Amino acid sequence: MKIKILLPLALVCAVISQSVNAQTWFKAGSLPNSYEMGGDPTVNHGSPGGGFIKSIVSPINGFGTWMTQMPPGEYLGKGIRLTAYVKTVNVEKNVGLWMRVDGDQQTLSFDNMGSRSLTGTTDWREYEIILDVPENSNQIFFGILLSGTGEAYVDGLKLEPAPRTWAIQNSGISERIFSIKATDENTVWAGAEKGVYLKTTDGGMNWTSGTVPGAESLVLLSIAVIDANTAYFAGTSFSGYDARIYKTTDGGTNWTMQYQNTDPGAFFNSIAFWDENHGIAVSDPVNGSFLIVTTSDGGTNWNKVPAANIPPPLPNEYGFGDGGGTIMSVAGSNHVWFGTGHVDNSNDPVRVFKSDDQGQTWTAINTTLTNEGLYHGVATMAFKDTLIGFVTSFGIPYSENVVNMVKTIDGGTTWTEVSSFLPIGPSTLVFVPNSNNEMLFVTSYQGAAHSSDGGDTWIRRSTQSYSGMSFASPTAGWATGGYATPGRIVKYVPEEISATEDQLQQKGLQLSQNYPNPFSPSTTIEYFCPKPGHVTLKIFNPSGQVLETLVDGYRSAGSHQVVWQPKELPSGLYFYRIEAGEFSLTKKLILNR
Repeated sequence: MKIKILLPLALVCAVISQSVNAQTWFKAGSLPNSYEMGGDPTVNHGSPGGGFIKSIVSPINGFGTWMTQMPPGEYLGKGIRLTAYVKTVNVEKNVGLWMRVDGDQQTLSFDNMGSRSLTGTTDWREYEIILDVPENSNQIFFGILLSGTGEAYVDGLKLEPAPRTWAIQNSGISERIFSIKATDENTVWAGAEKGVYLKTTDGGMNWTSGTVPGAESLVLLSIAVIDANTAYFAGTSFSGYDARIYKTTDGGTNWTMQYQNTDPGAFFNSIAFWDENHGIAVSDPVNGSFLIVTTSDGGTNWNKVPAANIPPPLPNEYGFGDGGGTIMSVAGSNHVWFGTGHVDNSNDPVRVFKSDDQGQTWTAINTTLTNEGLYHGVATMAFKDTLIGFVTSFGIPYSENVVNMVKTIDGGTTWTEVSSFLPIGPSTLVFVPNSNNEMLFVTSYQGAAHSSDGGDTWIRRSTQSYSGMSFASPTAGWATGGYATPGRIVKYVPEEISATEDQLQQKGLQLSQNYPNPFSPSTTIEYFCPKPGHVTLKIFNPSGQVLETLVDGYRSAGSHQVVWQPKELPSGLYFYRIEAGEFSLTKKLILNR
């Protein structure tokens, strides 16, 4: 039962950004009457007023939310960012901001901070939710949610436009989609549960689907695509007793099962090909050894790599391939790597296995990726070439205080921690083709982020949950909904995609005022490049001394942003300057610790 409470107009305007009309806030949730909620003018952190939610009984096996709703208005067809400061006191289960975008009788995008929720007692800190608002949206809901007992306070609530990231496409199916692979800007394959596959040849305007005969009990978890007609699926059962490889050479009309293993533990995590004939697939351990099979004749024969050629697995060491089958990567004509993880609290190291002879012999290398939590290990990897690559990890529960990305520059022999923080727990990481290998994208159940400088800095683009992902170019990429949103396929929508090159040129180089300003501890700087090229963005003190370089590399045409979080600088006035070609722009910013 929803109990509507109309807040005084002055208080509502204090709680919500002035760019949003005053709203009616009300109590909701599974047990709203177990909580006291409302506007609280005594809350003060960044705005004159705020809101609160407190439990008034104990125990509570449910949740309450202080929420409001509004039409999409100015955000329709764009992105929307919800930011607010949140403080918690003795929270038993979790607290989170939340936002949902609805269309006609369906949820189009949603995030409740479930993967990064707050517990216990935490001081004021700013959090954000970024969602797409598709053209068929009709309502936006948002608020703060408290599950179980405790207290939560919200303040400085603000809504603002954000760069849109994805556009929903009509897949035509309701099954959960995990794997996806683009061969070019028009042809894309995808794999789902219940043996269902999808394909488009027009960039996703129309998707066709079918079922691989005999694979109805399997999940098509990993995919390797040769061309528009030839594709391989590594199908597996979540029971871990059936791992198969299927191939089509006629665009999906007919499928052939090329390999099957039904031993306990058989579970194909990834499949990949160097060329049309030479491929490899990696499974969880079977009979005390990782199951690795290779082919040199396009899959006519798959040959098991001898266990003696593979370092033995550690106790409870597996591969985690349910993010789209990307725990393995191939490069050149011979190089291959795959990563593992653990289901225990042993704190054994997270390892990367490497081979330089198409998987015939292997070595294992320990990394410094987080080994905390019951589930921890390699979630995904991406290699730029035979030397440079990234490996990212997850830990359950997710923590911002652990190492979640390492990099190699020697083909995987050594791995070093990446200084730039990856803002989400990753599922799929890819280098974007035709971007001089400077653009990377990462997706996960915590959203999406991208880097335009080869992984040196990362920008969160969405908090909508995604799984598999594949790019054909900087303007053509696709992601799947995975567990969170069955049947969901989305296409990447860069801001510049709707503008012609002439229009981009006419806009010219732009540098926006940082926000927030004054700021502490971090601020966001947005800029616009009229054409692709080398860009630098630097921070200066009033004497003209360069303090930090935030951007120094290739950038595509269109809008970009970077977050600056100074570590040891005192409060005061600073300057930031962008240079692109013969043009430069400079603005002031204020650090107020």
